[in-house]
Amino acid sequence: ELAETIFESSFIPESSILAQISRTAREKPVSMKQRSTFNIAYQSHRSIQDHLLQINGTELFSLGELRNNVTETEPYFRNADVLFFNLSAVRSSDAPGQEHPSPTGLFSEEVCQLMRYSGLSEKVRLVWIYGYDSLRDQQNTTADLLAQAIWYFMKGLNNQKGEYPVDKTKLKTYIVEYSGIDIPLTFYRSDLSTRWWVEINSQSDELIPCSRKDYLQAKNDELSDRLIKLLNIYS
Repeated sequence: ELAETIFESSFIPESSILAQISRTAREKPVSMKQRSTFNIAYQSHRSIQDHLLQINGTELFSLGELRNNVTETEPYFRNADVLFFNLSAVRSSDAPGQEHPSPTGLFSEEVCQLMRYSGLSEKVRLVWIYGYDSLRDQQNTTADLLAQAIWYFMKGLNNQKGEYPVDKTKLKTYIVEYSGIDIPLTFYRSDLSTRWWVEINSQSDELIPCSRKDYLQAKNDELSDRLIKLLNIYS
């Protein structure tokens, strides 16, 4: 409840981009002051209103998609100003000390990877971890996991590359002619971090984080789900 209050409060700046790690997607529309929300590791059988959430600006990245390729979540964290992490996203065998335990969810190694991505982000200003229940944490397993997650977040902070704000002059440019749209897509790659960005709107200087996979699919005349959503939002 406290996290929900902070989520909706004026503490979060105007036009913030939010990332949420949770097994259930948000049940109500994102406040208009937040530009978009990314819900990572959600479980579709617990989120019956997926289509409504997507219409209202919540981008969903399911647990199954994450498990297929966890690196595809990195651009979401790189673009987020705020991260909310509900411990219920972790399976109870890895984190028994949580308010709403479940046999399914993230593995502890995946938690550490996601927290490292969040630490690598140079935009994030708030990380809120909630849902811990010390009474259920008899062996301090969850407390240990939280300590490791924070360590990996700090590791990410220590490995930031100084690439925000993004300087186009320091990036390699790749232009892709895609048959489905009138203007070419312009991708950018950093030799320093090997990370990718895409320019959706040629009238704006804003570069949106993406992945190498997004570039390769566009190169093969196929748009990834991420690029389709970005085109709908920014073009």
